[in-house]
Amino acid sequence: MNKNLVGWGAVIILVVVGGGFWLGNSNKSAVVTTPPSTGLENIPSDISVTAPVIGDSEEVEAVDEKQSVAGEVNQIAIASGNLFYRPDKLSLKKGEPVKLNFTNTGFHTFTIDELGVNEQFSGPSATVEFTPAQAGEFEYYCAVPGHREGGMIGTLTVR
Repeated sequence: MNKNLVGWGAVIILVVVGGGFWLGNSNKSAVVTTPPSTGLENIPSDISVTAPVIGDSEEVEAVDEKQSVAGEVNQIAIASGNLFYRPDKLSLKKGEPVKLNFTNTGFHTFTIDELGVNEQFSGPSATVEFTPAQAGEFEYYCAVPGHREGGMIGTLTVR
């Protein structure tokens, strides 16, 4: 009878230890990490935004084949937010009007000193219209104190 008690005791100990191990591991929860904010989370889904991956630069040509009719305005979608413009490179044709459609977070400006462009906006969307009168390469930037210095700049090439 002592052999049976020892055998059953060993079985009970194994069941208790194994069950404790199983219970201890079954209650672990997964750690969920949230990716850092890009500043583009609040852009409505029905708005088309040309936005390269953060850190990338991509030049956007304002000439659209559908808008090749004389007198029509070229339109470009731009996102602006916490110290960024997306895209940060634009290419336009001299003398052709352009309409920049911004999706925006915060208070910003779109400023090009050489072309006399300086528009302020603070709502979720804004429109800036101008006609580049001279060819060249120009910096566009946000004139809010600290934003230009923080990297809220881009390059406009006018051909």
